[in-house]
Amino acid sequence: MRKDPVVLDVRQLQVSFTTSEGCVRALAGVSFQVGKGEVFAIAGESGAGKSVVCRSVVNRLEPSASVAGEIWFNNQPMLDLGKSALRRLYAREIAVLPQHATALNPLMTIGGHLSETLRAHFPKMKKKTIRDRSIHLLETFGLKEAGRVYRAYPYQLSGGMQQRVLITLAYCCDPVLVVADEPTKALDPVLKETLLETLLEIKSSRRVSMVLVTHDLTVAHRLADHVGILYHGRFLEKGGSRQVLEQSAHPYTAMLIHAMPENGLAPDLDDNTQAAQGEPHDGCPFQPRCRRGKDDAPHPYAARKIDANHTVWCTHARSQKSIQSL
Repeated sequence: MRKDPVVLDVRQLQVSFTTSEGCVRALAGVSFQVGKGEVFAIAGESGAGKSVVCRSVVNRLEPSASVAGEIWFNNQPMLDLGKSALRRLYAREIAVLPQHATALNPLMTIGGHLSETLRAHFPKMKKKTIRDRSIHLLETFGLKEAGRVYRAYPYQLSGGMQQRVLITLAYCCDPVLVVADEPTKALDPVLKETLLETLLEIKSSRRVSMVLVTHDLTVAHRLADHVGILYHGRFLEKGGSRQVLEQSAHPYTAMLIHAMPENGLAPDLDDNTQAAQGEPHDGCPFQPRCRRGKDDAPHPYAARKIDANHTVWCTHARSQKSIQSL
């Protein structure tokens, strides 16, 4: 039973793209909820549809996209909102934490970035108040000599400082929900650890909800309350992060864990298997790669409850210990 109010409720989200070769379905009925102060991580290999979920939530899909299903934010049906209503939501109540510092304008100072964002959502805020608040925010998110950082251009900052600036920009308007699309991608271990510690501190002190997209199960295990394992546009396993990653039931989740560097980069797959290709179908999308179900009969894509906080879509599911300590 969920104790906290639901901030984001995604129901049977389906996304297709019109291409020169026809219609391509990227998501085939994705559902999840994020409560107040919770982090929901979406993990899976490249091409699973993780970023499409993010772009759907923040209304940044390409014009060729067709969307079905429902996305509710604080009891508002977002797919029914007009452009002006959506514009008021984004950055003020829903913010984006991008992958890397290339999101920063190299021709604009850090103060310029913050001032532009704050002015857009607090038009009556005075210039001095914006400056003081910006410097205070930079200090809050761990940037020493915040006055100097405020006047600096992105290229004058280290990689770690640029990451903290991105976090400051995401949280500067006190959002209710942050959508983070692989924020640790391409970071070295030191920067990654620093970013994780910062996000964990924010999680405990500010209780801001987050949708976290990651291919790194270590990040999901440390930061997320709930995890969904996405494959070919569908969840294969979903539940509490401890249940999914420490007691994984789906063979694909186990494969991802076996493929981690600390486990020897050895996915539990046959040599002739390949990543999912083509349109999602009604049966189990993982069956062609699955060792547990090599028979020719198609396997249904049907949910099976492991416990109240753990669901798996697999007829061959079995709970097993996976991640012990990451």
